Amino acid sequence: MDTTRVIEGLNKAIALEHAASLQYKQHALLVRGLWRKVFSGFFSDESRSALQHAQKFGQKLVALGGYQPSRSGPRFDNH
Repeated sequence: MDTTRVIEGLNKAIALEHAASLQYKQHALLVRGLWRKVFSGFFSDESRSALQHAQKFGQKLVALGGYQPSRSGPRFDNH
């Protein structure tokens, strides 16, 4: 198994799940109309689910010796 490639793939998957979570949360906040409660709840649930996926991928990433680099600002650590 090429651990470096697996770590890179997990990092991509985590980034995609975080992006999906934000998009679902935005949809939950912006939905309007008669079915607002139904769709708002659906999108909120999907947002939470995406974060759970990111956490599972993160646990596997750390088990392989990797870490998720921060994309929102500078990272201050000992890596």
